[in-house]
This record gives sequence, C-alpha cells and structure tokens, in this order.
Amino acid sequence: MKKFGIIATLCALLIGGFLVIDKNPKNPPLTNKQIEEQKEAEKQSELDKKLENVTVDPLIDMPVEKSGALNNSGESQAELMNREEILMLSFSNARQCNRLVYFKEKCKNKFVFALAVKNNDLNFCDTIKDDVGKQNCKDEIYYNTKVCTSIANSTLKQKCDYNATEAMNLIKKEELLKKASTSTDGSLCKELAYYNEKEACLRPMILKTKNIKLCDILNDPSEQSRCVKNITYELNRFIIDEAYTKKDLTICDQLQDVTIRKQCKAITF
Repeated sequence: MKKFGIIATLCALLIGGFLVIDKNPKNPPLTNKQIEEQKEAEKQSELDKKLENVTVDPLIDMPVEKSGALNNSGESQAELMNREEILMLSFSNARQCNRLVYFKEKCKNKFVFALAVKNNDLNFCDTIKDDVGKQNCKDEIYYNTKVCTSIANSTLKQKCDYNATEAMNLIKKEELLKKASTSTDGSLCKELAYYNEKEACLRPMILKTKNIKLCDILNDPSEQSRCVKNITYELNRFIIDEAYTKKDLTICDQLQDVTIRKQCKAITF
C-alpha cells in the first residue's frame, strides 16, 4: 500500500510538472515592424562586413590614433564636431568611423559610396540615408555606366553627354578611316572633323593613286595647300623608290615637279 502511494505521488509530480511547463506562455509572434527592423539589422550587418574590405585614400595626412573614441578633453560640442569633421578626412577605412560621435553615419557613407562605385551597384547607394549623398552616389554610377539620362546633377550629366558623343564620334572616325584605307574616294575624308584626321585619311589614297590632286577635295583652300605641302615630299619619295625598285624609269613621269622628274630619270641601275 505504501509502495502504491509513492508511485501515485511520483505520477502526480510528473503530471504537475508537465502542466507547469504547458502553462508557460510561448514566444509571441513578431510584429511587422519588428520583422522589418530585423531585416534592416541583417542588411546593416552584411553591409558592415563588406565595408571592412573597403579602403580609400585619405584626403589629408595627419596622425590617427589606432583605436578608441575621441576624448572631448573639455571641448564644447561645436569644437568636438569640428575636430571630428577634420579627423574624418584622414580616415582610410570604415572601422575608423566608429570612433566618431556626431559624424559616424556621414563617415560610413563615404565608404558606402566607394563600395557602390567600385561595384557599380545602386543597391549600396540606397543604404545611404542622406538624400543628397544617395543621389550623388547614384549619379556617379550612372556616369560610369554611361546612363546619362538618369543623372540628376546637370554638370555631371553634361559631361556624360559630351563623353558619350565623343565616344560615338571616335567609333565613327575609326570606321570611316578603315573604309577609306581600302578606297580611293577622297570625299569620305571630308566627313572628318579635324584637318589632321582628313590628312591621315587622304594620305594612303594619294600614295595609292599617285594623285596629289585628291587634296582639292578639301573645301578650305588653306587645308588644300597644307595637304599638298605635307604629302608631296612623301609622294615623290614613294614614286622614286618604286621606279628604282622596279628598274622602270617611266614611272618617273608620274612626278609633277620637272626638276625632280629629271633627277629620277637620271637614276642608274
């Protein structure tokens, strides 16, 4: 009987223990706000890890203490803020920003900016809370990736548009010069913007056709004269070398200058 009582007591204790455990309240579900805060904290943690590998060249050179927060040493808030702004310019990595009190976020934004531009990743720019800094970050990436229409800063947009136009002109020039190198159509060279480009375009045509009059295709008389002056000597040497190499003095007849033509015909083999 006594044994039965002991067993009954043990059972009661076990059941009671389970009941006590069951009565413990479960963790309440997270609110939407808490979920968003948790996600934001995870993003920040991930960003901080990436920032650890980001370095920039300091804007000023000054001794920087290795660790620890700034000691105000009795300074006023304005004085400390001024000192932080100056010291921030000497930082080369994001970890140093943790020493600041008033400009910690602004300091980290500098390294987020560098990280975003390095990877051309607009998502990093979105983590910058300062609207101006965020837009500057995006503008820099738009500029680097030549998405000029999305740039908000008018000066940078103008520069981007100019560079894009120059790049297109360069492609067009290279294509035209390539086409001209196998052609004798001098009018192709008129499409180029600068005289040096036109001369470079006409030179192989003139040497190929032995016709210096291709310079007349240029509209500007001063450019025509320049073209004749710059290429005539090279053309004469080209004709004389050909006559000597082929041992054919009749090639000398292609020389326009009478004196040079006589000298060419006087060549002996």
